[in-house]
Amino acid sequence: MNRTGEVAGSGLLFFVFFLMMIVVGAGISGGVWMFYGQGYDFRETESSVLFERVGDCFVEEKDNFFEDGFDIYETCRLEKKVLSENHLVLVRRVSDGNEYFIGVRDFETQCFLDARKKNMNLPLCVNSSIMKGGETYDIVVGSNQDSRKVAT
Repeated sequence: MNRTGEVAGSGLLFFVFFLMMIVVGAGISGGVWMFYGQGYDFRETESSVLFERVGDCFVEEKDNFFEDGFDIYETCRLEKKVLSENHLVLVRRVSDGNEYFIGVRDFETQCFLDARKKNMNLPLCVNSSIMKGGETYDIVVGSNQDSRKVAT
């Protein structure tokens, strides 16, 4: 009896098994990469939300903003640890240059670099001028909080 057909069939099954292991491994790797791979860029959205919150608080508390001992964290209900490490809040009175500042001072320069959209290490900022009581105030709010750093 000739049994060469059985041997050839067993050899072909090895390649099918090997191909299935590659497909399963690629599926697991792809799923893990999709879940943990690239973070989300919330810098601009976070800056906008923080700008609205600081702007509203400034409109309500303008007279107190530039006094010694003003606590923006308590008054505006903001988290001190988060703002001091990855954010910038700068309110400047245009007429005399008096300013209120919290966060990372270098962000004031980095906010306006051309590479900030492509480089995830640079902050994205929102800036605007507000007129209140006959005076102009510049408000700059920036965020550099990377979602991958916070999630771990």
